[in-house]
This record gives sequence, C-alpha cells and structure tokens, in this order.
Amino acid sequence: MIKSVYALLKGSAFLRNVATLVSGSALAQLIALACAPILTRLYTPEDFGLLGVFMAVSAVAATIATLRYDMALVLPKEDASAWCLLRLAGTWTCIAVLLAFFVLFPLRDSLADLVGAPGLARYFVWLPLLVLTSGWLSLATHWAIRKKRFRALSTTSVSTCVLGNGYKIGGGLIGFGGGVLIVGTFIQQLLHLTVLAFQLRKEIPSAPYDPVEARAQAREHRSFPLYRMPQDGLNTLTVQLPNIILAVLYSPAIIGFYLLAQRVLQAPTSVIRESVRSVMYQRFVEAEHQDQKLYSICVKATLLMAAVMLPFVVVILIWGPLLFEWIFGQEWLVAGQYARWLVLWVAVSFCNVPAVVAIPVMGLNRFLLVFEVLSTSARIGVLLIASKLFEAEISIALFVGVACASNVILILSVLRRLRKLEEL
Repeated sequence: MIKSVYALLKGSAFLRNVATLVSGSALAQLIALACAPILTRLYTPEDFGLLGVFMAVSAVAATIATLRYDMALVLPKEDASAWCLLRLAGTWTCIAVLLAFFVLFPLRDSLADLVGAPGLARYFVWLPLLVLTSGWLSLATHWAIRKKRFRALSTTSVSTCVLGNGYKIGGGLIGFGGGVLIVGTFIQQLLHLTVLAFQLRKEIPSAPYDPVEARAQAREHRSFPLYRMPQDGLNTLTVQLPNIILAVLYSPAIIGFYLLAQRVLQAPTSVIRESVRSVMYQRFVEAEHQDQKLYSICVKATLLMAAVMLPFVVVILIWGPLLFEWIFGQEWLVAGQYARWLVLWVAVSFCNVPAVVAIPVMGLNRFLLVFEVLSTSARIGVLLIASKLFEAEISIALFVGVACASNVILILSVLRRLRKLEEL
C-alpha cells in the first residue's frame, strides 16, 4: 500500500506538489492546534473576541491592498513581465496602506466604538502594519507558486508558526494581556514574509524593472482590480462579517467563542484546501495554455474534496461541544455548539476550491463579482435581521445556511460553464 502511494506521488507532479504543501501546512496546523488549549487557558473569550474584530478589519483591508494583482502573477508567460507586475503591486500596496493610516488614525477611537470594541483603539498602529505584511506576503506566495517553490512555502509556514505561537504563549505566561494576541499575529506574519523572501531571493529575474512593462501588464490584467478585488473583498467581508456584527449586537465573549470554533474547524481543512488551491491554480493555467479540458479535472477534484470532508463533518456534528469542553476548558463549551453549525459552511467552502480556482483562468472575474455581490447581500441581510430577533446561535445557524446555499450554487454554475466550453 505504501509503495503504491509512493509510486503514485512519484509519477504525478500535481500530487507531489500537493503533498509537499500539505506536509508543511499539516505540521504548522498541528502546532497551532497543540498551542490552542494553552492559549485558551491564558486568555479569556473577551481577549479572543478583541483579536477577532481586529483580524476581521485587517483581513478585508489586506484583500483590497494589492488590487488582487498578486493572483495575476501566475498568468504572464515571461518571468520578467510577472516581476514588473509584482513590483508595481507591491508599491501600490505600500502607498495605499500609508494613505489609509494617515486618514483613519485620527478616527481610531470612533472606529473602535463603531465595531463595539473600544479596546482596539490603542492597538490601531498595528493594523496598517499587518495589512502591509499581508499584502506583500500574498505577492511573495504567488511568486513562489509561479516558480513552483512549493517546498519553500511549506517550510516557512512551519517555522513561523512555531515562533508566532511561542511569542503568544510567552506573553500570556508573563501576564501582558490580550494585546499580545494582536502583536503576536503581526510578528508571525512579518517572520513569514521575511523567511519566504529570503528563500526566493534567487528567483528574481536578472532583467531590470521596466515601468512601461509593469503598466502594460496592469492593463492586460485589469480584470483583477476591476472584478476580482471587489469580489474577494466582499467574500472576505462575508467571512469576517459575523465577528463585526456579533461584536456590535452581542458581546466580545460571543466573538471569542465564534472565533475559536472557526479557527479550530479551519485548521485541519485549510491544510488541504490552500495546498490544493495553490497547486491547482498553477495546473489550471498550464492546462489553459495547452488548450486542455478543465471540466473533468474540476469535477474529480470537487468530489474528492467532498469525500475527504465527510468524516470530519460527522465527528463535529455528533461530538463537537464535548470535544471543545474537554480540549479547551469548560468555559469554551459554547464554542463547540457554534462549531456544529460552522462545520457545514467550512465543508462547502472546502469543496468549492476547484471551482473558484478555475474562475480567473476562464476569465470569469466579472461573473464572480456579480455573484458575490448578490451572495454577500443575502448573507448580510439574514445576519442583521436574525441578530435583532434571535439569540447568537440561531443567528449563526441562519447565516451558515445562506452561506452554504451560495457556495453550492457557485460550484454548479462554474461546472456548467466549463461543460459548455468543452462542447464548443
């Protein structure tokens, strides 16, 4: 059995690349999960709630900062052209973050009160720093994908996870308070960017930066800032929306329970999801350049990911609350109850990766934007109405139901379009 698996990996570059990313990501996630029971005993649900609101705001901003030209780096045929685009996107990210900081810094107290977390104001300076490193890290990650440096992506995720969680645990033991979670998140991100950039230092083209070529590439791939950037911004907002709305309408502790449930569920699934996303994106681009059919690849990948997810969903539905109470402490039982609903959303989002990856390759960024606007509007409406009428768990359940339905519709729509392309 082991020999057959080894032979399969050896004979398939796609599976070999996925295995490389999965191994590193799996170890990183295991380290994060091992640290989680320690962190939940060092920090309160309110501390995690503060982190949840901070991460919600920074995640949306980071998605917008690069104009999603980071995703376009894989598409140019010449490395020199892609590098020019990377330099332009990196410069824009820096300028955008600086402008946002100087405009919003005087309003930090009002903004913190608006999202129901006054304690965020004193940590506001860390927000633009995290957005900047997030944007640059995404650029470096997609450059590594372009150069097929999957081993570099794998090793950096492990090393920075150890250092970042070590800082958070150390700060909690000393008694610095919940702010350590925010500062530690930035330090972990900065270390990740630094280590990855060091490993990619020899992959930089020797040709000098050409601003004319950079602008030409920006125009050629303008669908990314026009359509993919707002779509991804809306999608990230949808994912992070409960953190903000729950903070405003309920309490920071509720956000802490929600955030822990979300992170624990995403930890094991993101190992495979992000690895498959990175490798499949590069694979789809190659297939498109070679005029290969994408429909069968997308269908098989979607069904395989659904099969992988099924046992995990069953375990959480049956034993979720008991597992959370046993692993993280009695006060985190509520997080296990939320996990029963969130696991359905995580599962469907896990299965939609092949469809989402195929969209930019097919040139359907505009379609995805329109779909995301409609989907996000439905999710926001349901969550706002439910939060005013019901308790937190019912609001989360209704929100998850709409999110799951949206993802299923997206998968079927992409597969239908791929099938039509094959019939032409």
